[in-house]
Amino acid sequence: MIAVYRLRWLPAVPYAMAGYAIRLALAFVLIHPIASVVERTLAGWPANEHMMFHSGSLLFSEVLRLHGVAFHGLLEQLALGALLMIPIGIVIHAFVIASFVDPDTRDFKAIASLAIARMLPVAVVSLLSLLAISGMMILSWVIREGVRSMLPFDTRTNDMLSLGSILVGALAVVVSLVMTDLARIATIRDKLGVAEAIALALHSVRKRPFEIFGAFGARVSASIFLAMVGLTFPLMFGIETSIPASCWIIVQQVIVVVMSCLRLSWLAR
Repeated sequence: MIAVYRLRWLPAVPYAMAGYAIRLALAFVLIHPIASVVERTLAGWPANEHMMFHSGSLLFSEVLRLHGVAFHGLLEQLALGALLMIPIGIVIHAFVIASFVDPDTRDFKAIASLAIARMLPVAVVSLLSLLAISGMMILSWVIREGVRSMLPFDTRTNDMLSLGSILVGALAVVVSLVMTDLARIATIRDKLGVAEAIALALHSVRKRPFEIFGAFGARVSASIFLAMVGLTFPLMFGIETSIPASCWIIVQQVIVVVMSCLRLSWLAR
């Protein structure tokens, strides 16, 4: 029997925002050493962080030149922090989905008990998804390079192969993400094992492909649009304006919260 997941997403907002706060705090901890190096370098300069982007970002290039060795170590720290985000994301997903399933959304003890009890299958599904996405991206790259080696090189062929590889990789990632979300829900709501949850997710996709991928695609498209707005927002007013960088960060974080709500509305279907 295929379960139809049409659940309200508002009860999951506190858990999603708690996860967002944890990720944000970890990001600040990881980025603080880099920010400190930049701040010491720019101490005494007018306009502070905006000086990095004056005159073709020459000062930013100088900061990188002076502190290249230090930044190399800090980037390794950021990479380890990114890996730490994986288990945090798994825990957050387990609690969010459990809050959809439990009828009493205010009973934190029951939601936590359900999330912890089903944490292992959720983690296995998530890790299998990461492996699948990595494998598909590598396979797409290998096929592209293989085809490129057999064809005479020209700019148009190279561009077409690159575009085709990107489109195939993106399609594979979308299918994998949809399957992963459906399997995660099945492991918690229906208390299924990993293999059974994946089979249920596959059956759901085969039965209602347009509905599922349409709902997912609409939210992903909206999220991509919001992300582009967040990235280009400083450029709309000019990065060299007197508006402090903290204002850009606040706007971008508001956009991240809206994107999280879009994500919840998808999981609650």
